[in-house]
Amino acid sequence: MNFPGTSEPSSLLLDAYRSALEHADPEKATIRALRRGDLQPWIWSFPTIRLLGAGKAAAPMARAVEWELGERLEGGVVVVKEGHSLPLERIEVLESAHPMPDERSLAAGSRLLGEAAALDSDALLIFVLSGGASSLIEVPEEGFTLADLRQKNDELLRSGLPIEAINEERRRLSAIKGGRLAARTRASLLTLIVSDVPQGGPEVVGSGPTLVSFPPKDPRHRALVIADHRGALEAAATALESKDVEVIEMHPGGLCQGTARELGGALRGIWRHRRGRRSALLWSGEAIVEVRGAGRGGRNQELALAAALALRGTQGVTVAVLATDGQDGPTDAAGAIVDGMTALRMEEGGLDPTRHLEESNAYPALDAAGALVKTGPTLTNVNDLLIVLVEPWAEGGE
Repeated sequence: MNFPGTSEPSSLLLDAYRSALEHADPEKATIRALRRGDLQPWIWSFPTIRLLGAGKAAAPMARAVEWELGERLEGGVVVVKEGHSLPLERIEVLESAHPMPDERSLAAGSRLLGEAAALDSDALLIFVLSGGASSLIEVPEEGFTLADLRQKNDELLRSGLPIEAINEERRRLSAIKGGRLAARTRASLLTLIVSDVPQGGPEVVGSGPTLVSFPPKDPRHRALVIADHRGALEAAATALESKDVEVIEMHPGGLCQGTARELGGALRGIWRHRRGRRSALLWSGEAIVEVRGAGRGGRNQELALAAALALRGTQGVTVAVLATDGQDGPTDAAGAIVDGMTALRMEEGGLDPTRHLEESNAYPALDAAGALVKTGPTLTNVNDLLIVLVEPWAEGGE
């Protein structure tokens, strides 16, 4: 894991982030689900069990199903983002495109629809689903082409709309989303979900290939959210409290309440939360970003750069904005950790952080300041975390 410097506040925030990732571990979460007393007898009652799935966490989820079911699992297929594969024994792993669908997405979507349609009514289909599935598997609705889907996806990703609204529009153009895969199978269906959706129901995750509503209305179908942003946020808070940090505010889904720039700029007033001891505020969710230039970055980097500008020259506040999947936008960084010196370091290097923010070009500025956090693929995805650490000795001011 590459992280900014070796400062003690940065290390503390990274430890909290690692605790969030541990809680959202898709293998462990899948195993816990399969061992539930209300599910295990039902699962084992089927003579035929196959597995399908899609998403950034689909490979570790599939591996957990292999471990738990052993030879009872007759095989299947999961579709993952390029670079997110794992070696599996009974499950075929396909790599596909993210965040924009391509020909691989169409081939993978058709494959999953065919696999689902081939199952008889005495079979159980276990579908493992996580964020990223929307672009990884796709079958265009009649009258639409891949070019149409790519154009619409590009417009949506740049629109500043929340993910729930984006996925609603994606479902309209698709013959696999919005429960259409479930409609193609005669098998009973169990959907296990690692949710990256901060608001809305689980049927929004991955644009809901197996779900129209939650819980499912079909009595043959069951669905379970096995990890989400709330649990990750609570795990990060617990880790901080174990290091004698007072967690004074937690906002599950709070990042959805404004743009990345607005949220970062609002941290200018964070001084009012100063306490007699070290304290922290935490948010989870997905900030909205409106792309204004042709620069490089992502929503977390934009928020971090806005925070660095808001805190410029001050002391005693450190801010971490990190994606739990390890990738913020189309970059190799999960996000960044910044403080009051970050913007000054950019300026000392000849960069104008305000200009970089206006041009949606946060990555090079944060990189030059040594603020980026690069984890590589974490193989989970429960959205983003914002953690603000406030020192008791911090002095306020603009």
